[in-house]
Amino acid sequence: MMQGGRFWVSVLVVLVTSIAYNLVVHGIILFSLYEAHKAVFRVPTTEERNLLYLLHLVAQLVFALLFVYIFTKGYEGRGWTEGVRYGVLIGLLTVFPVSATIVALFPLPFRFLFIWTLSGLGWTVLCGLVTAVVYRGPRVTWTQ
Repeated sequence: MMQGGRFWVSVLVVLVTSIAYNLVVHGIILFSLYEAHKAVFRVPTTEERNLLYLLHLVAQLVFALLFVYIFTKGYEGRGWTEGVRYGVLIGLLTVFPVSATIVALFPLPFRFLFIWTLSGLGWTVLCGLVTAVVYRGPRVTWTQ
């Protein structure tokens, strides 16, 4: 049961970390960049905004659940560096391809690719770091 508890605490910490990081990066730091290109982005009504916010929260929850679940499947007990490595790998797997696809499909400057890739890697590395610190389970050794 202890491992299950660590899992759920890790999911909760990653969820809060992810929401806070994305709020700061996309809602504050990159706000002026998004305003300068607002013609490309959706301008929702109040009803749509509530639905989109709920969709975003569900997406963040799915991310946190799967992020921690995948981490536990390869957990080696190597401390915070394992979380950083995991965050980099997950970031390269997800953030760069999605950012490149969005920039390829929509009339956005290429700097969005650079900015989203770096900020996305920061996001996944931070999530990996907090997962490794919070999860800290017994070390798994693989034998053949």
